[in-house]
Amino acid sequence: MAELLVAMAVDDWISVVMRKGEHMLEATGLNVAFGGEQVLFDVAFQVEAGEIVGFFGPNGSGKSTALRAIAGILPYEGGSLLGGAVRFQGEDIACWSAAGRACGGIRLLTQRLNLFESMSVEDNLRMGALAITGEGSSSAGREHLMRLFEVEGLRRARVRVLSSGERARVALARLFGGGGRLFLLDEPTAGLSERGVERLVELIEKRSREEGAAFIVVEQRISSVQKVVQRHYYFEAGRATARLGVPEAKRL
Repeated sequence: MAELLVAMAVDDWISVVMRKGEHMLEATGLNVAFGGEQVLFDVAFQVEAGEIVGFFGPNGSGKSTALRAIAGILPYEGGSLLGGAVRFQGEDIACWSAAGRACGGIRLLTQRLNLFESMSVEDNLRMGALAITGEGSSSAGREHLMRLFEVEGLRRARVRVLSSGERARVALARLFGGGGRLFLLDEPTAGLSERGVERLVELIEKRSREEGAAFIVVEQRISSVQKVVQRHYYFEAGRATARLGVPEAKRL
């Protein structure tokens, strides 16, 4: 009975949202395979402008794969989309390349970080924005992000000499320096101090509230994002279930 009531509450919530207009992101029937083995099964989810949604569940359950499918990078990692539809701001983006999706406002942070190893921290921020938007980030914008993520003292250091925690902070500073409407964050708190996590959460909340940016957050440290995530999808064995609120960390 409890599960039925939760399901009804989720359905009611989705009905209210749909009456407001187009979803910022809507994915339906996502089926993904790697090396001939299917890893996502008919996964569907929606995200609204200004909403912060969590993807939770055990390791290997398909959370990160769902983000990669939305960002369009599956072909570069040996994956293939067997079926499904993805609409972003009302447009079908199934045929858009990963670069086209990034230019259109979809930003992805992966655990690999994908920084320019031979460049300085500041040049990474500058080139990150240039590669996505065709315009370099402003000097004031870079300074703000470097202070926010505590890498201003590393501005001239080459990325290849940084620690894992420093690299994580640089990747976040670069991610938020190039605009964006939808942010897909895969384990964004990894390598961050407690204060770093607080600043990240504050920035997510600010972008959501003031700019209407939407976020999907994959996170094992649920307590770190608990106060900003409004609802979540629970992933298990390649399938996703919509749920209200945030689960307790002990349940995962």
